[in-house]
Amino acid sequence: MQIGVPFVYRHTHYTSMTGREGQDGVCWWCGEAFESKRPRHCCTPDHTEQYNRHFDWNYASAWALKRVRVSNGRHGFLYRCSECGGIFPKVEVHHIVRLEGEKRSWSILNVPCNLLVLCLADHNKTKKKFKAERQLALEVQDGHSR
Repeated sequence: MQIGVPFVYRHTHYTSMTGREGQDGVCWWCGEAFESKRPRHCCTPDHTEQYNRHFDWNYASAWALKRVRVSNGRHGFLYRCSECGGIFPKVEVHHIVRLEGEKRSWSILNVPCNLLVLCLADHNKTKKKFKAERQLALEVQDGHSR
């Protein structure tokens, strides 16, 4: 059985947990056996939050934003872009390994190590780069299928 989903970002190899590792009825975090409708974690609030934070988009994206949050005094918060390092009032949470037709609300790709916070300019650059790479891959694939 494979544990996690391997991916590479900026020449570093990572393994993203899928939420399917472990054993049904045994909590990921405390290792205790339990009886619950939840297959991977017991019902303690902390363990439920940990599990949700790794796979639920609302939890994961909020956690990603919290990691780069910078206080702006009584005016709220600003956010540091993971790419350029600039400080911005509005940013986007971006998947390193992209969701391809998957639901964003609950996915194995919503893990914190797969999320970057990007300023709008860097997010647009990243999307354009991905589109260009995807188009090239489709053209190459089309050329090989003839």
